[in-house]
Order: sequence, then structure tokens, then C-alpha cells
Amino acid sequence: MNLETETKKWEGIRAEAIRNWDGLDYSKACDFLGLTPEFHDLYEAGCAERISLKERVSFFENQNTSNRYLDFYSEGMSLMNTSFESKANEKRKLLQKYFPKFNKSGNEPIDNLDDQDVGAIFSRLIHYAKKKGKTTVSQ
Repeated sequence: MNLETETKKWEGIRAEAIRNWDGLDYSKACDFLGLTPEFHDLYEAGCAERISLKERVSFFENQNTSNRYLDFYSEGMSLMNTSFESKANEKRKLLQKYFPKFNKSGNEPIDNLDDQDVGAIFSRLIHYAKKKGKTTVSQ
């Protein structure tokens, strides 16, 4: 999408947000468009809602992170003592299961990496998960 199209999209979102008195979309649109908000209360309410949403997401991500590492370690520990390239498909599947950034649609897809590289990533993360799991259990 080019800048002109994106700008028109956000202008429409902003207009709709004013009609519906939707602070969240209004503040996002004003920020994207670089506009000084005409409705300060609406803008401030939207900013507060954005902060609240970020805090909630951050809280739940932190809650799920320790469980994710423990689960990854539990499921992957049987693959720890293999050579990097050994059982690379199993390692790849576990990495993609617990770390979405490694999926095809993620920001670091590993489908096209060679088996040695997948094994190296797996090894680093399984050792990190082991450490993280120890600190989580002891808390």
C-alpha cells in the first residue's frame, strides 16, 4: 500500500472515529497523520486506552512466556543431545510451535534454513529455556 492510499485510509478512520466518538481510533489516526487533535478529550481518552491495552498485552505476554519456555524445554529436551543437523525437522516443528516468529508468516521464518542452522537456533533456545525454567520454578 502506498503512502497516499494509507493516508486516505487513516483519514477515513479518523472521520469515522469522530462520528462514533471512538478515542482509540481517533488517537491512532491523528498520530499516523501527524495532526494536532481538535478534540483533546477524545484524543487523551484514546491514548489512555492504548496505554492500557499495551499494559494488558505485556502482562499476558509475560505470564505466557515462562510457561512457553517450560513447555518448549519439556517437549524438546529429548532432542538436546543430538548433533545440530540430527532430527532437524522435529526441532524446526518445535521451534515454530513455541516461537511464532519462526513460522512462514513470522518475521524470522526458518523453513529455508539448512539443518545445521536450525539445530544451532534450537540449541541456543533450549539452553535458554532450561535457565529460564529454573528461575521460574524457584520464584
